[in-house]
Amino acid sequence: MTADEFVAACALKATGEVSTLTSDSSDYQKIVQIGNMQIDAWANEEDSDWESLYEPGINIGTVTATDTYDLDSSINRISNQGDDWVQVTHTDGKTITNFQTVPAKRLKKYDSGHYCARVGNTLKFNKVFSSSDAEYGGTITVPAYLFPSHLVNGTDIVPVDNPQWLVCITAAQWVQTDVTLAQNYANLVNEANSLMTAMKQANTAQENTVDLGPVGISTRW
Repeated sequence: MTADEFVAACALKATGEVSTLTSDSSDYQKIVQIGNMQIDAWANEEDSDWESLYEPGINIGTVTATDTYDLDSSINRISNQGDDWVQVTHTDGKTITNFQTVPAKRLKKYDSGHYCARVGNTLKFNKVFSSSDAEYGGTITVPAYLFPSHLVNGTDIVPVDNPQWLVCITAAQWVQTDVTLAQNYANLVNEANSLMTAMKQANTAQENTVDLGPVGISTRW
């Protein structure tokens, strides 16, 4: 679903009439702005790690003589589910050190082993690396859930797994302040909630799919 199609669908849901909104109209822009706020809300929905936003290994740089590294601006949150690890691929291109992510306030408790934490927009390890460390010069990759893209142009694609949820919840927010349409609010929210439940169930089913691919290269714990 494109942004133009999304706006038209929202207007139809809210008013029951085919939209004649153009991209330069205030209502079109209002719907897009509400939609973008709801896209952000979807990305941070409680207990939902959307597989469509997941990237297994975002490169955030090279290990140098420090313990703190900037995270890529595309990263919403670091995944620590299942077999996800922050990894350092050594300079030989084969050996990997896995680092477990822990809450930032607990990182100081780990004075040995391989641990790291997100601190603001940085990734902080439990040690300052030195040139004698096996990981020195290696590449750091982070398993992450990314920020979804916003709707800007009419041809932009709605990033939500089920665009109909975004249509319903945006239409609900749009009609809430319109005295002639406010009576549609409750039904739209109920429909959106039902679609969200189905979307979460579909995402969970995808998460539980077993990957039987090759194990890959060696790991140093």
